[in-house]
This record gives sequence, C-alpha cells and structure tokens, in this order.
Amino acid sequence: MSPPLGGAAELVFGVVERIGGKYAYGPIPRYQVVEGRAQAITSDGYEFLALSPSGDRILARAESRLVLLDLAGVESALITDLLLVSGARTAVWVPDTDSAVYIEESADTRLALCDVATRDRRELAGTGGALALILPSSSNGLVWLGRPCFSDDRCESPSAVNVFTGTVSPLTDLLRPTLDPTGTYLAFLYQDDQQRRRLALSPADRSRTVRPVVPGDHILGHVRSPDGTGLLVVALVRSDYSGRWFGSRQFIITPGTWTRGNCRKPQRPMPSEPGHAVVLAGTQPDPSGYAVTLRRVEVLDPGVSLSHANYVFVSMMAWRPLR
Repeated sequence: MSPPLGGAAELVFGVVERIGGKYAYGPIPRYQVVEGRAQAITSDGYEFLALSPSGDRILARAESRLVLLDLAGVESALITDLLLVSGARTAVWVPDTDSAVYIEESADTRLALCDVATRDRRELAGTGGALALILPSSSNGLVWLGRPCFSDDRCESPSAVNVFTGTVSPLTDLLRPTLDPTGTYLAFLYQDDQQRRRLALSPADRSRTVRPVVPGDHILGHVRSPDGTGLLVVALVRSDYSGRWFGSRQFIITPGTWTRGNCRKPQRPMPSEPGHAVVLAGTQPDPSGYAVTLRRVEVLDPGVSLSHANYVFVSMMAWRPLR
C-alpha cells in the first residue's frame, strides 16, 4: 500500500497530541527515507491535511484557517479563515487538479472550491449542512457526509458532488463509498439488521453486488492502494464476554476476483542490535496451507522530538516521490 522503506521518497505526516479530552496539532515533519533524516518544517498548531498532487505544496489547518504551505513549512497562501473545525476531514485536494475543496462555516456549512493557483473561489450549491468529507476518487466526484462517521455511530448515506458542474447526487444506502483509480470498481459499507457495518463490492455501474464474508464484527474503514489492485479493509472485533471492542483484523481484497487475503499479523517482534530494526515473525496463508514469515522492518529514527508527556499519534501521512 506504500513505497518500501529505502525507496526514493520522503514521508510527510502530521502529529497530534491528546491532552485530556482535547487535541493539540503539530508539528508537521518531513522524513527523507534514503538519508534517514527528518525535519519538523512547522511549529505546533498546524494540522496536516494533504499533500498536493504535484507534491510541492501542503494543505494544512491552523485553527479555523486553511493555508497552503511550501515544503519549507512557510505559509504561501490563505485559502479561508472560516474553515469548519469539527474533528473530521474538512478539506481535501481534488485529484489531478490544482484545486482544493473545503467546508466553510458562516451562517451554515457549505462546500467551496478554490483554484489554489489563481485563488478563484466559488461555493458549491446544494451542499449546505456538510460536516465531513471523504477523499474524492476522481477529479469529477467529491463525496460529502451530513455528519462525521465514527466506529460506534450510525452513518448517513452521503452524496456525490461533481465539483465542476455542481451536480449533487444522493448515494442511497451507500456508506463511505470509494471508486478505484480507474473508476471500475466500487467499495462501500452498509448496515445489516443488527446495525453493524458490513462491506459490499460491485462494479461501478452496480450491475451486481458482492457481500463478502469477512472476519470481524464491524467494518471500521477501507482504503485503496494507489494502483487500485488491492483494497485494504480494517474490521473491529468485539468481545463476546464484555461487548467491548478489543482489537482489529486487516485483510486485502482484490477487485474483480473479490478474493480475500489476510494481512500478516506480527506475533513475535525481536529488535536487532543496536536496535535500529525489528524482525517480525508471523503467519500468512500459503498455497499449501500456512507459512511462517520473517520480516525485517527498519525503525525510522525521525531525528525530531516526537516524545510527549501525553498520548501522541500520527494523524495523516503522505508519500512524496523524490524527483
């Protein structure tokens, strides 16, 4: 799902610190994999939202301001100072374009489209009440939700918005829908009779629907590989004894054939000397049954201080190929 360690790429990511019931964002670091060198390019207070399709600009939030940053972390443009702050995704790049779509808040929430090169901006009619965005699958389609969709919530069916024509199309009974990069296959969630979220797959024209039996009790989410050859699915597992969510299962589905393969689940980690890598022993399906696997995973020493007294985590990541 991502370039291998040591490839000609760098990683841009956002850091979030949880302080009580609130979250503090920043900094945004860049990690150059080949050199093993990282640099925090912003101070605290910036939430990393996305890397531009060209890879040379960063879309970030600073409180209610939506800004463009260059690769040195310098603000190059202010897109809006009325960005909706909701804890959900409220701004995205439109694929293969130089435009960003975001949710603006004034008397009501609505979607707006901004060409970041010319600074031309226009509202998208018929999108009032939008509170969260799903990353668009193509340059013509953007999906917006009426409210955020979390693990234990009921989800609402979204609508697809053509960002150029302004056409709004309700996607009835589809939750978190995504198309593969070729626009051929559709993946979405639906709620069964017990209000559990399940996975469904179909061709883009929905001529048929496949509802695979997957491990886990509740589908948390899914994401496509950049080339569209795999769909990574994460399912939550509920304890039959306590009723609590206690873990997750990850698996990959191949579009078209709809075959499912379990992701390797590390069982026994062993750090190397002097501790810069970890060997993971696990089990995965094999043509003859199952096979024991060993993987060596490099520990990326970030070179920047990511240690905090409170719980800290990475909110968003993006690979940037080095030209």
